[in-house]
Amino acid sequence: MRSVEVLLPKWGLTMTEATVVQWLKSPGDTVEKQEPIVEVETEKANAEVEAPAAGIMGAILHEPGAVVDVGKPLAVLQVEGDAEVATSTADRAPADATRAEPVPADGATEPADREPQVAPVAARGPATDGPRPSRASPVARRVAAELGVELARVQGTGTRGLITEGDVRAAARTKPAETDATGGLQPASKVTLSGRRKAIGETLARNLATSPQVTLTRSADASGLAQIREVADANYSVNDLLIAATAAALVQHPALNAHLIDGELSLFDDVNIGLAVDIEGGLIVPVLRGADRLSLDAIRSERLRLVDGLRKGTTPPAELMDGTFTITNLGAWHVDGFTPIINPPQVAILGVGRIVDRPTIVDGSVVPRPQTVFSLTFDHRALDGRPAAEFLADLCELLASAQQLGALASIDEEP
Repeated sequence: MRSVEVLLPKWGLTMTEATVVQWLKSPGDTVEKQEPIVEVETEKANAEVEAPAAGIMGAILHEPGAVVDVGKPLAVLQVEGDAEVATSTADRAPADATRAEPVPADGATEPADREPQVAPVAARGPATDGPRPSRASPVARRVAAELGVELARVQGTGTRGLITEGDVRAAARTKPAETDATGGLQPASKVTLSGRRKAIGETLARNLATSPQVTLTRSADASGLAQIREVADANYSVNDLLIAATAAALVQHPALNAHLIDGELSLFDDVNIGLAVDIEGGLIVPVLRGADRLSLDAIRSERLRLVDGLRKGTTPPAELMDGTFTITNLGAWHVDGFTPIINPPQVAILGVGRIVDRPTIVDGSVVPRPQTVFSLTFDHRALDGRPAAEFLADLCELLASAQQLGALASIDEEP
């Protein structure tokens, strides 16, 4: 028998870590090759990590709630010496996926005569020697420092009272509120950002810190969009028409249908539109691939399928990857305009406000017209204001014209 590590795969260019949600297998269980063994939560969705080989489940290196870096081991399998080990298509940091012994979560090497710093979940039991800081795992020490938890008051549940990361996080959740040093205010409660909420925030903060983002704001006549929705037999949403129009405009303005990675700008022929969807736990962006080649009926069907999968938790990570441009619509919440943040490595994102009748001058007369506000944020490293403004102008023209939208959607305009 030999030991094979189960590593955390990388789904998407911006993924750096994931949170362990639940283990689907326990130490000692028989595991088949490519059988899911653990569920993890990334910044975009929950996913299952599969076994790279058939064998016996060995040590579990991280408890539920632990945050694990991409490429780090999650667990260890015991497999036959000649068993085939699957190579994941996801990026992996370590070059060697197999090692003779489990490696601690922080990557440090353990002498052979010392017990592992992170005990298997199955070996947990009551402490026998009492909690002591010297009996804390390296990961537990790091997390304790981050959360301000005193290890001396943490009860260890690991082997012989070892304080684990889970023990520290549990202690942090029950930590009494402290007086704010600046004003003496005591919060009613504290919520530690974790899982998807933490990952989303960290990704967007890094992007804002490293890219010069500029937002162009423009009012748009949405009368064409409104007319198409009235005459269409199918129940098309505003987002369906926005996706169709945006995809058509991006074909004419490929500089916005791009990725910027390490100073290299990649332009794409495929227009893959990401649509921000609000579900419990944060925003998720499923991707409608080849949106410029889809009919309006196909766009509607694909949007409904993706949103339904997100709400049921069945959407695989692959359907959240490879977007080339993102649309985020806050119109349903009566927002007029806002400043969206680019979803890296994309170079632009379109924010859409509510559609509302506003007084508009037409042929010298003031008449009510449905209007919306577009907020286009773009990465100034990838393009300048003029091409971004030209894209926005063409998109506005499309939405104002029922004739152009009708042709785009293969719908005959009502005479």
